[in-house]
Amino acid sequence: MLKVVISTLLPLFLMVLAGWFAQRKSLLPKNSSKTLNDFVFFFTLPALLFSSLATTPIEEIFQIRFATAYTLSMIISYLCMFGISSWLFKACGPVSCIRSASASLPNSAFLGLPIIISLFDNTHETLVIVTLSILLPTAIVMLIVTQFEMYQNAGGQGRGAVLRNVGVSLLKTPGIMMAFAGIAVSLSGLQIPTFLTDSMQSFGMASVPCTLFAIGMLIAQLDPKLNLKSVLSVNLMKLIIQPALAAALLYAFGITGKTLVIGALLAGMPSAPLACVFSQVYNAGESETFATVFISMLVYIPVFWGIITIANGFGVALG
Repeated sequence: MLKVVISTLLPLFLMVLAGWFAQRKSLLPKNSSKTLNDFVFFFTLPALLFSSLATTPIEEIFQIRFATAYTLSMIISYLCMFGISSWLFKACGPVSCIRSASASLPNSAFLGLPIIISLFDNTHETLVIVTLSILLPTAIVMLIVTQFEMYQNAGGQGRGAVLRNVGVSLLKTPGIMMAFAGIAVSLSGLQIPTFLTDSMQSFGMASVPCTLFAIGMLIAQLDPKLNLKSVLSVNLMKLIIQPALAAALLYAFGITGKTLVIGALLAGMPSAPLACVFSQVYNAGESETFATVFISMLVYIPVFWGIITIANGFGVALG
């Protein structure tokens, strides 16, 4: 099992290393990391969200008990981190928002999928749970976009005007717009040609190397005065508190056994590189966010092993 995690993480570290090398040797133009993340935000991520949602049957998207518990674990982690960042570290709203994104968005798609499939039988039930864990963070994406739009539209406007602008901005955000479009296609039962969805899926998967390469570039430029306390606090929330919270909520909603363990493992995945994309798009806490995501990947292995050990102690046999 440990071999699976290491073999899954190693290619990701190599992508980060490639970005670091490119930056140190000045192989690419200045601000290339921002260009890569803009490419993800405006093109590849929307394609990935649409293809995933449009090809998932609506009854699988809306598994109420699992979806509610899992989404609540992300929202609670987000709000707790926002409070800690704002009150304890005295950070401004945008920086607290980005820290909260790092503390609540799990890397379900690119780490969760291969790890869970290798641990458990490749059954329909397992695939549905993993698919849900990939789709449900859309709720956090909407929360992040809403907060930033409120910050940007708050100056001198009435509450009604701010809310109207936020709503319009949400609908104009490529990832949100394409997510709603994918749900609409799923609801309608419309069958999109396989070659189109496969092409969009392949294009969307470019999000991974682009973002990880950009992380490496930013790590090469890290500020030596980085706030390590906040970085460690975010990772504590993401890797320890969130999976424990997810397990407790899943159990409270009547979910036990293998499904509960899968949910906890997915919630405890390292911070999603998507947080780095938001930090650059909204120009908030860039260096810290890239360091946070990288460190979460480094310390994930012992956290994973701990969850597996606890699951075995409760008699849940893993693959």
